[in-house]
Amino acid sequence: MKNLSIIILLLFIPIKSYSCGGVTKLGTFEYKLKLKNKPESYQFYYRQNEYVVFIEPKWLIENSKKYDKGIIYPEFNKFLINSAPLKEHIDLYKFNLIESYYYDFIFKLVYNAIASGEAAIMNNEGEWQNEIYNVVKEEKSVSSSTYYIGANKSELISHLTCITD
Repeated sequence: MKNLSIIILLLFIPIKSYSCGGVTKLGTFEYKLKLKNKPESYQFYYRQNEYVVFIEPKWLIENSKKYDKGIIYPEFNKFLINSAPLKEHIDLYKFNLIESYYYDFIFKLVYNAIASGEAAIMNNEGEWQNEIYNVVKEEKSVSSSTYYIGANKSELISHLTCITD
């Protein structure tokens, strides 16, 4: 009977229904980030909309190991390591052709490179971008982050960062 009383009591304790990384303030927030300059050495790259995102091999290899820990994508990590030092720019889509399930992991790495300011970005006209805008939307049950480029805020990449309930 005591256990039943505890269970009934627990039913009446208020529970906060969302917890997207400790979000305490709802709304839309905008941040400006500086991008890396045009790379002077060969890089891995990722095509997204009308932009090309360049990422240094060292950063990509270190973060691939960090996020994966060699558990799920050990072959992908070997491909990256065996590609270095790069003799030309390498399209990361190449790895999607080897194993299609690499797509989500590659997307995560590219997104994190942009978010941490470790990417250089060129538009389809060959112009290097200096800065990028991050628009974060914190709602009761969904958080998202979208990166935009330029005064006209052309969308580069978007990611749902949290979904609850």
